[in-house]
Amino acid sequence: MLGRAAVIWMGIVPVAIVNGMLRDVVLAPYLGDPTARAISCVTLATAILVVARMSIAWIGPPTAGAAWMVGIVWLNLTLAFEFLVGHYVFGTPWAALRADYNIFAGRLWVLVLAATLTGPRIMFRPPPRRTDQSFGLVAAAALALLTLSAAPSTISPTGEEEDLLYNATAVFQHVAVQAVPAIPASVMLRAHGIAVFPRTVLNGARLAGNGVMSARRAIPTEWTPPAAIAFEGVIPLELESPEADLVLVAQTQRGLDYLVQGRLANPVVAPIAAGVLGTDTPARLHGDILAYMRFGNYFAGVTVSDWSIRELKADNALLYGRPYSTEAIVRGAGFFYLPPAARAWRNAIAAYFRQLS
Repeated sequence: MLGRAAVIWMGIVPVAIVNGMLRDVVLAPYLGDPTARAISCVTLATAILVVARMSIAWIGPPTAGAAWMVGIVWLNLTLAFEFLVGHYVFGTPWAALRADYNIFAGRLWVLVLAATLTGPRIMFRPPPRRTDQSFGLVAAAALALLTLSAAPSTISPTGEEEDLLYNATAVFQHVAVQAVPAIPASVMLRAHGIAVFPRTVLNGARLAGNGVMSARRAIPTEWTPPAAIAFEGVIPLELESPEADLVLVAQTQRGLDYLVQGRLANPVVAPIAAGVLGTDTPARLHGDILAYMRFGNYFAGVTVSDWSIRELKADNALLYGRPYSTEAIVRGAGFFYLPPAARAWRNAIAAYFRQLS
């Protein structure tokens, strides 16, 4: 009986995967991530009940208590898959996994677990003379679920992620608005994506640091949530300053494609061209990406060679509760709850382009 129960559970796994894909691709872009997750939990719980109804006769529990045992097996397999495979295979942080159990934050994952536990018993039809004496077992399982549900969610951006976003926002506002000269409006209006790396570390001519990027949507004033990325490259001069701010402006779709790669390194692409400065410029530069650097009291365009880029899924998980890839965030696989620091970044970009329109 338990072997057959495990076989049916393995059939539920692809159903859950397809349900998650439909959530991210179909629901989230139109309803937002929180609403899409709630609907997805309801549909998956319903699907589990349907599977239980179709398979309970084949599994063949002889008693109601045995049907509860099938549900307990399903529940334990689900929890093991979620926490062990989710963390050690897919790299999801423990805090992000626990966040799904916070019903006070609108998370309904507990509904899926309830359907997993009770589905076999609900669909089981006991003989008329049998008496179900499994109340204590049910109460213990329900208490365990409620304990998980009531546990406060610890998922939130750390001080490091918040500082990165706030610093990147300050750098953008300076180089796009306050700097004299600033990045020309004609360059910004052609931007497909913007990446800012505040306080990159300089080691001779090589710089390295973490930053964030967003991509423009169909409307210039609408930009994607920020994705955390890391950058390394070589500039054609050695600076005395130990750190500098780097700004990349993707001028073409191909330039944006470079920035959203999970990992990209030379010699796949050419050096990044130095951006022009001034209140405005009518000249069209031939470059997929333009680079600007601020160091000390100076701000200038800079050429970057031997460069590489890498997505930071762990940082994205701390921001959004899931280790989203850069492409998933930028391509609009789902809308996310934005922490205040992320909202400040996106609002600053949107406000700048509203002034240009």
